[in-house]
Amino acid sequence: MSNLKRCSLVSISIGILVLLLCGCAKKESIEDRYETVKLTEYVDKTPTSGGEVLIPLSVLDTLNPLLTKNESYYYFSKLIYESVVEKNDKGETVNKLAETIHVIEDGKRINVTLKPDVFWHDGAPLKSEDVAMTLEAIKGLDEDSPYRQIIKSIVGKPYDYDIYSLFKIEVYDSRNFDITFDKGYVDAIDILTIPVLPSHLLDEGKIFAKENFNPIGTGPYQLYQFKSGRELILKSNDKYVGGAPLIKMVRGKIFTDSSRALTAFDTGQVHMSLSPGTDWEKYKGNSRVKTSEFLTNEVEMLAMNIQSPKFSSESGKSLRQAISLSINRKVIIDRVYLGNAVEPTWLLSPSSSLAKLVENAPSFDLEKAKSILNEAGLVDTNGDGIREWKDGNPIKISILTNLTNRDRNLIARYVSEDLRKIGVDPQIVGNPDNVITGSVDLKQNDFSMVMGRISRGEYDIAIYGMQLSPVTDLSKLLSSASINGSDNVARYSNEDVDYLVRRTKQAIEEVQLDNAEEEIESESKPEENFGTDQMLYGQTESASEENEVSSEKSNNGKVRDLSRSVNELVNITKEDPAYIVLAYKKRALLVDYIIMGDVNSTVQNIYNNFKSLYIPVGFQ
Repeated sequence: MSNLKRCSLVSISIGILVLLLCGCAKKESIEDRYETVKLTEYVDKTPTSGGEVLIPLSVLDTLNPLLTKNESYYYFSKLIYESVVEKNDKGETVNKLAETIHVIEDGKRINVTLKPDVFWHDGAPLKSEDVAMTLEAIKGLDEDSPYRQIIKSIVGKPYDYDIYSLFKIEVYDSRNFDITFDKGYVDAIDILTIPVLPSHLLDEGKIFAKENFNPIGTGPYQLYQFKSGRELILKSNDKYVGGAPLIKMVRGKIFTDSSRALTAFDTGQVHMSLSPGTDWEKYKGNSRVKTSEFLTNEVEMLAMNIQSPKFSSESGKSLRQAISLSINRKVIIDRVYLGNAVEPTWLLSPSSSLAKLVENAPSFDLEKAKSILNEAGLVDTNGDGIREWKDGNPIKISILTNLTNRDRNLIARYVSEDLRKIGVDPQIVGNPDNVITGSVDLKQNDFSMVMGRISRGEYDIAIYGMQLSPVTDLSKLLSSASINGSDNVARYSNEDVDYLVRRTKQAIEEVQLDNAEEEIESESKPEENFGTDQMLYGQTESASEENEVSSEKSNNGKVRDLSRSVNELVNITKEDPAYIVLAYKKRALLVDYIIMGDVNSTVQNIYNNFKSLYIPVGFQ
């Protein structure tokens, strides 16, 4: 809707309100639309089709969803293309193009049956060959492409695999195919979150085309017009298998400077915008803005270098225990991220099903931290507020992070305050007062310096960021086999933990396999849920009562085994800690008040429920 139309709407609505309120007590005045507009109170909100939504895009590198590295188009393309499965707002895996999915042969093979009557935007039917061609194409993508990252996440560190022999696809007919991996992987099903492309339009050469790529998918929206450098316009797919979307047109407005997208949202040029980082506090309480918040896979980590002489001895182990109890993560979340992050459960995302199994997770306890140090003989003998090692030297711990990053700069300061409270002298590497701002080159050099020192083990404490999947492959952080990779930067090595990590991974696979093999095909369930939550706890509705009881007993036993493995890991790492997950970050999609419905954004798809959104007639 143009600014002119908006102004006209405001004028008309104000006139109506004057007539309605004549002779009545004065109500709150309607100011500028961009401040405290409350027109939605006077508009019929009945769901109806029609209208258009404007979405910001940064300069496009390609319209090919497999090749793009543009975040804005990565999400925008989700309106055009669909995958076999997708993640919902709880991080669970649900069917999209799939009718049924079965995991067989000890978790190495995935059997898929596609939904019937799914069509490409050009009218051709979806076939198994489309999925097969797309997944085979992934093998030819660059290592740093977003969808190759999914493969790396499935395999896990140290990424010792041959992409060409990792999996093979066997097509049985137009709706049925198998994917067979070289071995079982916990997150193997994630390979089916890759967008499917049409094989009848793309041969081996065209599927890798960056230029002149015509996006044709099976999604709720299809290409209407592309004005290079200006906008990408989509229209509703009225033959969409899930029913035509209510909003009829989506305009992707291209901005040469991605930072201008937020300004465009503030000034009403677009209806949606992804928040910059974790700071969207100014929009809370704004009557014209709704926020669709979602938990990301981005975490802020604190690692204690096990190979540092300060942490490797028995006294150092006690110091690590005390530090793990002394960091006040709630303060960091409230003051650095303004509450737009969540505290983990042990090392796990609170949305993870494994987190629900954790008992007695370590938590903030300043007095216990001090008690541990006292019992270890690490006391302050001269009254200067700093404890000493047993040889009489003060306990000094260096803190390494890229200080040009505002959030980590602040985190380093709060961690320093926490360490001082237990009598440890923190030494932030560099001067945090001088480097919080700087050029792009300065920030990149700072980041490279920090990562270089971390990789060489030249630190005591490091504060850094990484990505962890909702169901964390714990070997990334805890397995000694990952020491030479980029994840186990604390160089943590514990034979008991190595064994428990393997046992936990095996237990997860057994629980998933047990449920998947019992899954009964049912056309009455258009979306079957194969998320880890359901795999741990759920039963299929269509099973007989007798089978349900037997299945529940079997499943409960495996869940108990999994719970024991997880909690043994928790207990060992409480006694021998190396990592503190400081926060799982959140982000938000900012949504104009004229758009009704819940977006239910996820980290995989910020426009997750776009098909069900609508614009009331009064705002169209």
